[in-house]
Amino acid sequence: TKSGGNNFSGHVEFNRQLSSATGKFWQAQNNGAYLDDFPSLSSPSYDLFDINAHLGGPIIKDKLWFYAGGQYYRDKDQPAGFPEYIDYKQPRGFLKLTAQLTPTLNIGASFEIDQYRGINRDGGADVAPEATVNQSSPEKVGNLSLTKILSPRTFFDLKAAFFSGYYYLDPEVGMGPYMHHEDQIGYVGPRYYDSSGYFYYADRGRVQANASVSHYVDDFIGGSHDFKFGAEFERSSARDRYGYTGEGGGGPLGDHVQYYDYTGYWNYYPYYDATESRYLAFQNDGYDTKTMYTRLEAFLQDNWQIAKRLNLSLGLRISQYWGQVKDTPGNVYKANRLAPRLGFTFDILGDKSTILKAHFGRFSEAMLVDYHDRLNPSSAFSDTYAYYWDYGAEEWVMYSHTIYEDLYRMDPNIVHPYMDQFTVSLERELFEDASLSLTYIDRSWKKQIAPIDLAAVYDDPDTFAVPSPGSGTTGIPVTDDSPGQPGL
Repeated sequence: TKSGGNNFSGHVEFNRQLSSATGKFWQAQNNGAYLDDFPSLSSPSYDLFDINAHLGGPIIKDKLWFYAGGQYYRDKDQPAGFPEYIDYKQPRGFLKLTAQLTPTLNIGASFEIDQYRGINRDGGADVAPEATVNQSSPEKVGNLSLTKILSPRTFFDLKAAFFSGYYYLDPEVGMGPYMHHEDQIGYVGPRYYDSSGYFYYADRGRVQANASVSHYVDDFIGGSHDFKFGAEFERSSARDRYGYTGEGGGGPLGDHVQYYDYTGYWNYYPYYDATESRYLAFQNDGYDTKTMYTRLEAFLQDNWQIAKRLNLSLGLRISQYWGQVKDTPGNVYKANRLAPRLGFTFDILGDKSTILKAHFGRFSEAMLVDYHDRLNPSSAFSDTYAYYWDYGAEEWVMYSHTIYEDLYRMDPNIVHPYMDQFTVSLERELFEDASLSLTYIDRSWKKQIAPIDLAAVYDDPDTFAVPSPGSGTTGIPVTDDSPGQPGL
């Protein structure tokens, strides 16, 4: 990011874009024939407003500087057939302070905050305004950097940061009403109405710090060395909550239910049974998971100039990972890694005009909550119930009940994913400020993590059954590369 200096400077930017539903823009005129058939629908329109300003300068000349910025961004989009705008407002603010406390000590700190608020998310021609959700997604980010020169050949560097934010989707009409979905053939109007049918809350947090010491040495073990060693720390957490709406509304199936009407929807299928129910309902109280992890790493690297024409680059990184989930003691994920790196640069002709480079490195994948979030206990999830309407008995009948169990476990010998990379290149200077380079890169990703069903029987059948109208089923031969049949 930019930093302030001894002179004040700044700038202001402004941007406005409009597209009216009754204007001459192509978005408003390219669907005229469609609107003739459906006069109740509206043309799309768009409105964007963006203004931002930045200013930097000295607080104490040669000692303390500031850089500040602010932005207000508003994006309004009205899809065809939707009576209101999908309206997002995004105010942002940023402040950075830089201090040269002594000739050998520099400190910088910054803080950024933004808000991402929107209404009518999911809006469209088949969604009623009350079936949308409102989004709120504020974020806070802080950074700290410190550089201390310990000697003409040694300096210390420290960087720390934090992130805090959430992503919430709240029903436009609150948690009370039930969602209804209309899918009758010939039906004109919103197919989703009364409520969005769901809410979703995602909370995220992270703190991290990196510290390193660099030291340059002449005439040591066969040449000059630029040593660097240090450590990194990261702690992150992710909480997710999701569920259906419908609370205290007195519905026939209780709370947290979504209702679907498929009358006539299946009439176009030859094997449709007209006696089947066209009314379905699904009930789920939602889930509440929380997944955390810790990453700790140490590294050592050396840029070693063995001779005037030959440089070696040596490195080793040691990584340790721990992962946890809510209401479960100890670590559900634990892995470590030694990642070596080796490279060289060779001046073939000795005049720096033709350079040969090669490097091998092992690079660990980032630590992610996706590796172990399935290990959240079954108590974090609610059962799911599915119902159909029995015309004869005139009542809802449950036909499916999904019970969440602790089905996942982590391989005790899990290996953290990584990538091996080998590169070699030849670079030739053609003339001043121009060169030609040829590079070969080989990358191999290893130890990828994915769920495996240990209880499944993986065989290779010669046929599989598909519905055949009027005659039961038909056996069709398949091979491993049959389209649409992965795993067979």
